[in-house]
Amino acid sequence: MSIHLYRLSLLLALGLGLGACQQTDEAPRLSLASSLTEAPITARSEGDTLRIPFTSSIDDARLQVAEQADWIETRLQQGMLLVYVARNATAAPRQTELLLQIIERGERKASQRLKIQQSSTEQLAADRYLFPYVTAFDYPVSTFYANRSDVYTLLAPQGGGTLREPLVLRCSFDARTLQQRYEWQGGAEGWLRTAKIVPHELGWGLELEADPLPKGLAQRKALLHLSDPLHPSLSISYRILQLGASVQLEATRQQLPLLTPGQTELRIPFTSSLPLEELELTTYVVTRTHQGLGKSVEETQRQSTQMLQSTFWQYSIKPEDFQMERPELQQHFQLVRTAGGLAIQGRPTSNVNHLGNSLADMDDAIYAFCITNKRNEQRAWFFRQVPFFPTSSYIKSRTGSKSETLRLDQEAGSLELTLQLNGRGNSLSWSTPSGVSIPSDDWQTGLPEGAELSYPDLLTVRGISYPANASRRERRFTITVGYNDQGKSSSEAAKPVSFHCIQAPFTGSYTLTTDESRSLRFAASPEDYEKYVVATVALTTNLSPELIRIERPATRSGWLLAQLKTDPTTGLVSSIAFYAEPNETGSPRSTSLRLVPPSGEGLQPLSFTFTQAAGQ
Repeated sequence: MSIHLYRLSLLLALGLGLGACQQTDEAPRLSLASSLTEAPITARSEGDTLRIPFTSSIDDARLQVAEQADWIETRLQQGMLLVYVARNATAAPRQTELLLQIIERGERKASQRLKIQQSSTEQLAADRYLFPYVTAFDYPVSTFYANRSDVYTLLAPQGGGTLREPLVLRCSFDARTLQQRYEWQGGAEGWLRTAKIVPHELGWGLELEADPLPKGLAQRKALLHLSDPLHPSLSISYRILQLGASVQLEATRQQLPLLTPGQTELRIPFTSSLPLEELELTTYVVTRTHQGLGKSVEETQRQSTQMLQSTFWQYSIKPEDFQMERPELQQHFQLVRTAGGLAIQGRPTSNVNHLGNSLADMDDAIYAFCITNKRNEQRAWFFRQVPFFPTSSYIKSRTGSKSETLRLDQEAGSLELTLQLNGRGNSLSWSTPSGVSIPSDDWQTGLPEGAELSYPDLLTVRGISYPANASRRERRFTITVGYNDQGKSSSEAAKPVSFHCIQAPFTGSYTLTTDESRSLRFAASPEDYEKYVVATVALTTNLSPELIRIERPATRSGWLLAQLKTDPTTGLVSSIAFYAEPNETGSPRSTSLRLVPPSGEGLQPLSFTFTQAAGQ
């Protein structure tokens, strides 16, 4: 009886083990509704409990939740992920990610990623807050909140009167209770009245009265400090600047003036009460990537115009922080006298290689010319919009055409091609025939090695090698160059450029000889693990492979292969390699082969004989 029980328990154990193996082999499954994973799940600012259903092939105990924020807690409960979201006590929205996953033996078997976002309601903020807020900058509220110490400049009218800024700050209390204090700078005092703080739907604005700037005074300035009456350490400041006349700005436009693709001359007239010798011009470039911002071209350009033409941007921007500096462009623009007064004059470029600051993607650029002077702190800005690269890119030859013919010598050599283009040099696509090679790209510049980029839009590519022409006829081939991303633009200007090359024929005498033995003996089998027994014979010839015919005897010689080798520099034949298969016939074997040159050239064929030993 005990024997039967032992057998029964053994069978049960085996069955359970097989069942476990089958269960282990099956990949675990974990899924959520697509609507939960494609877009962030929004929690209420006052705190929330999110119930997220999921389906899984395993029980909850084997699931894990990875969290990234301290303002949420999670719990798994019978196919439901519960997310407890704390109240948002800050003035800015926030977002985090959750990872619901199955981990087995240290390996992630399945996972689903979720995004949780929480809005903000300033009235719910646990801390009193006060920070500058300017809509001209396309920043999220959190950026201003995190940079409360930034000081923005406000321009008071030169002739005195009211300075109105409808929106300059946000706070969690009535801003009209803010304490005000002026810090006078430069000796002048009392020329500003107490500021009036006015409500705005997004925050608070300022109105303040300024006295006229005294005649002969270049400028005066003051700092306006606003502080929380309950917590004086919570404060913000504005710089009030009143300027005397110097450089007259351009009339404000709704859109920035647009350059034309390939425009080579630029003149921007202006007037100034200061002599040319006291003015200084600095050239900057503002770049944008619309795709990276997730906005349309029109929307981004509209916001750019609004931002650049605002006093806040013009007097608060730090060009070095936004990679606007382009010292290499400075030499191409200068201030000049004209019949009508003064002007910014120069040679602009729309080439992204000159305008960009790295190999990173960029599809929009704006010239920003800043005129400063030695008497006051005025910054007079003038802007010009560069054509949008993906739709206004162009490429052409140095002569401005889409097709150009080049004549080359018969011998092997190298040539250089010069292109006019405004697209990125590292996005070029080359099409060349066999034997013609383009230098590989330089890893630092992205341009072909040895290429030279010259202002305003010329790219000279050197070291394009081509083989010798061994034929008695002219050799014709085409090199085509265009953009990899040509599909972004259907314009004629972005289509490739073709260089049609005509190479002179060979006019000398052909040769085909060898100083090596033409009777070759092969071993029965190759050494080590090679597939063939190999022998190479050097040739002295000025023929190309297509001019030499390999002729075999009528008898069977399939065990021998032959291949002409060329000099990589000239493209002419330099040797011939023979490959013999292992001899497994049990007896020696032999064959022959001839290299036949072109007829009518007075050359004799080269004959080779081959003998292969018998295998063991």
